Amino acid sequence: MQASVAGDSAQQEALSFKQEEIMTSKISEQAMLVSLHVGIYSGMMFDREVSEEVNESFKADRANAGRYNKRLVATKFLTNVSAAHSTARKLHKLYTLPWNDDGARILTNKAFMEYNKHMKD
Repeated sequence: MQASVAGDSAQQEALSFKQEEIMTSKISEQAMLVSLHVGIYSGMMFDREVSEEVNESFKADRANAGRYNKRLVATKFLTNVSAAHSTARKLHKLYTLPWNDDGARILTNKAFMEYNKHMKD
């Protein structure tokens, strides 16, 4: 996914879709509910051995002690993953409007093809 996708033209298109009036009485003919669920790989893993070693050496209570993680992948390899995650969330908010408390957002049928194209990029 390219960060340039969220540029001015995409923003103007999304805003025009949002501002368009719904002319029929059935909203289901003009719009749909969409949700976005994105998981992201952190490249980190809990290091049980180091955590136990530090807890023992400082006589720390396990319940309140720190947790130590090891990095499995250098952060420079995850920057594109993080950027794609961020861009997807921005585009989702750009093309949709809040609808209900469970996270679903409303998207007009006219905006769907453009939204779908950007999400697949």
